[in-house]
This record gives sequence, structure tokens and C-alpha cells, in this order.
Amino acid sequence: NLFSNGDSVVKTCPRNGETKAGIFACCMTLHDHWGYHRGDANWKSAGEVVRLLAQASQGHGNLLLNIGLMPDGSVPAPAERTLRSVGEWMAYAGEAVMDTDRFAWGLQTREGLEADWSHHGPITRKGRDLYQLMPYWPGEEWTLAGLDADVESVTLLRPGGGIPHGFEQKNRILRVFGLPPHAPDPVCPVLRCRCRTTPTVRLGGGMRVPGVPHPPYDPCPSDIAH
Repeated sequence: NLFSNGDSVVKTCPRNGETKAGIFACCMTLHDHWGYHRGDANWKSAGEVVRLLAQASQGHGNLLLNIGLMPDGSVPAPAERTLRSVGEWMAYAGEAVMDTDRFAWGLQTREGLEADWSHHGPITRKGRDLYQLMPYWPGEEWTLAGLDADVESVTLLRPGGGIPHGFEQKNRILRVFGLPPHAPDPVCPVLRCRCRTTPTVRLGGGMRVPGVPHPPYDPCPSDIAH
């Protein structure tokens, strides 16, 4: 079965109690229209498309990306530039968004939590590998708290091969150092953390009620019942 979020909606679903089975698809267009419009120049950048891909992959879904073709059936030049840039990025970093595990989270979700948010960008997972996509580059150091797995290696994904980086880990906190001071990738830098076991990330404390499953953050409506 194919479950769709609806047009122009991308989210990491099903979550927050949604239990629809099967593959889900997020439908989005590359600019503001689903067909050609000579006045619409609001084309998404390659970085924006990569973030949409990551958001869909967090929910183990697919991104259906529409292109508004020209009246003669050709692909508009801005769309071609964006798609070529995304394709070049996928050649060395596509593992972060292809065939990934479900790694979504929800403010009101009480059970089955394995993921959390990051202000640097989306986090995805595939087996023992955790991927931090970084549209917001942290600088020379990056810290991830709440990581429930021992890290074996940290690699910056780059054309021609990954670049290993030094790290230290203590009390569920991972610190990576020696990173470039500025974003090394104009589309979206990606760090891959290879772990000894399947990684989970949990940052929020949430409401602590003994014996009651709780969401990771509060206040939220589902806490009021307790």
C-alpha cells in the first residue's frame, strides 16, 4: 500500500500515533507551481532538496519531486542546475538518504522512540551508521548528546572518499574535533558515525511518571491526562 502525506507536504511520518502500513510518499514541487509558470522563479536549491530527501528518509519514505516543464516539454534551466547538483551530492553522500531505517520522532510519541532532533540538521540511520546532515555547519567541533551506542569511527563524506576525524565519547556525549572551520560542502555536509551497535539518540527529558510511558518533551497535551 502507498500512503501519501498529500501534495506539498513533507514530514517524517507515520508518527504521533499514525500506524498506516506500507510505503509512504511525500509529494513536493521544485518551485511554487505544479506546472510551468513564467512568473515563478522561486526554485528550490540543491540544499533544500537534500533536506527534503532527508526528512522523507527519516520516516523510511520516498520523495516525489515534481518539475514544472516548459511549454515545449523541456526542463527549465534552474531545475536542471538544481537536479544536477543534487545528483553530484548523491554520488558521494547519497548513503545518508537512500535505503535508510525509520528514524523519526514526535513530540507526543510515548513508545518506540529511537531518534531525536538536531539544530544542525536532520539525522538519519542505516544499520549501525548514524548520519548527521549539516545544513547549519557547527565549525571546528561538533557535539551530539544522548547517543546510546559506542562509536567506532567518524567520517566526513566527500567526493573521492570520506575523511576520518578524531572524536571522544563519554557519558552518551560524542565530541568530534578537527573539522573545517567553514562548511566543506555547498550543498549539505554529512558526517557518518559508525557504531558498534544500532544507534539511538535521546535528548529530551520529558515528564517522569513511574510506570507510565511518556513523551520526550513537555508540555504537550498527552501529559495532561496524568
